[in-house]
Amino acid sequence: MASAVGGLFGGSSDAAAAQPAAAPVQQSAYDQQQQSQFARSCDADAKAFTRCLESTGNDMSSCQYYLDMLKQCQAFSSSQTF
Repeated sequence: MASAVGGLFGGSSDAAAAQPAAAPVQQSAYDQQQQSQFARSCDADAKAFTRCLESTGNDMSSCQYYLDMLKQCQAFSSSQTF
């Protein structure tokens, strides 16, 4: 009977040990999702900058605002580590 009780406790401790190992995998997936969201959030700035360049014949001075916004977004995205 003692071994049966020990087996029950042993099995539950194995299950408890397996749960923390699964948590970092989920956290890692969450981190990847957050990083891809930030990368996608800069897509609009990149497209706006590209459209500006196309519409002004690649006049950088006319599109400086869009370039600054894109750089700011990228800097913010790279500083956001979870």
